[in-house]
Amino acid sequence: MIPFLATIRPFYVSLLLACSLLFQINIAHAAEHKRPYVVAAYYPDWKIYTPNNPYSASMIPAEKLTHLIYAFLAVCGPVDSSPDNIKKIIKTQCKDKPIGTAIILDEYAALQIKLTGETATNVSYKGNFGQLKLLSEKHPHLNILPSFGGWTLSEPFHTVAVNPVYRQTFINTAIDLITKYDFFDGIQIDWEYPGGHGLSGKGQNQVIQEREAYSLLIEGLRHKLDDLGRQHNRQYQLSAAINADTKTLPGINWAQVTNHLDQLYLMSFDFLGNWDNVVGHHSNLYSTPNTPNNNSVDNLIKTLIGKKVDPHKIIIGSSFYGRGWQGVDLISPDKLENLQSQGGLKKGSDIKDPGYFTYSDISKYFINNPKLGYRYFYDQHAEAAVLYNQKNKEYISFEDKRSLKAKADYAKKHKLGGVFGWEITSDANNELITILDNNLNP
Repeated sequence: MIPFLATIRPFYVSLLLACSLLFQINIAHAAEHKRPYVVAAYYPDWKIYTPNNPYSASMIPAEKLTHLIYAFLAVCGPVDSSPDNIKKIIKTQCKDKPIGTAIILDEYAALQIKLTGETATNVSYKGNFGQLKLLSEKHPHLNILPSFGGWTLSEPFHTVAVNPVYRQTFINTAIDLITKYDFFDGIQIDWEYPGGHGLSGKGQNQVIQEREAYSLLIEGLRHKLDDLGRQHNRQYQLSAAINADTKTLPGINWAQVTNHLDQLYLMSFDFLGNWDNVVGHHSNLYSTPNTPNNNSVDNLIKTLIGKKVDPHKIIIGSSFYGRGWQGVDLISPDKLENLQSQGGLKKGSDIKDPGYFTYSDISKYFINNPKLGYRYFYDQHAEAAVLYNQKNKEYISFEDKRSLKAKADYAKKHKLGGVFGWEITSDANNELITILDNNLNP
């Protein structure tokens, strides 16, 4: 017996060492998951098609993020108000599928296209999903969630959520999808908006029904995610992108829904834009006596807390872009809000959305190019940045490093969950994400 024990002893010693090492690695990964605050960013899958400057998932600064939200996945159902290209894709992707089925909208971008950068080799798919799979393996702390909906893909929810059969179809197929693509760590719902006021105009005549349906949708997803977590011995997260405007507040039973959510991503931007002649900050932290409609991040936070939302679950939204107007007179350091214009600027970063400027373009072409004639202003009372061209009478409201640090400090002061940015491809040299990472999770 002794020679046998002498033979197996090294094996058991090696096994114990391996187990100990594995335990230490798991503890390290668990500690990595425990970063104090959420630092999140959206990644729009269509950015791989940007001419001359495509952005693929491998370019995401995963080491600086706690959460990455993939925008967007879709739901089979009516999309009468969506752009024609969306209608065409939905018709193809939802052929022979039940209403409510959760789908990948752009399978070419997600699974098929060969992208520059590193891609996982241990799976059968390529595209953004192949690169996200590798990111999740290299950065175990990173939580990756698909977001269902968005402005142009929310219309189906008005049909799906209120119907018990359609709703359960969505819940089941969404769970199937994240099980198949196991780098996903949960689900986000971005229904804009239960109770109406979204792109389709639907929902305003059935606010009570949609309010209840939203609660059932979130509750159903929570139960299924918990079941899945028990099966796979991991925790799955459930979040929602929400709006706390007075028009959309009645569409959600806030006290009830927040119990089932890990985070609420507050879309605290676009307070003003080129759809109106009124000029001012579009994502200001605080309101001032000059602020149109008294809109501010601070007021939205107070509204949600008044609705019994757990502050620690609220994630402040930051715009990694600016909004611009033309024909703006009488600007001064003491008067940066509630001005008048001749409408939105006709130029911008996207020809389909004039007046919209990415932070990357603002930094490159305006801030770092004084010959163009744009002067920088900072409203210390509102905590918001402005560029103004006196010659051309052009005004651009935008988020910069100073205003974003103010939001990060606010999140810490008020014990909120963190800050997210829309969206990561617009961040010049990862400057804004670095501000969040350095200030929230140093």
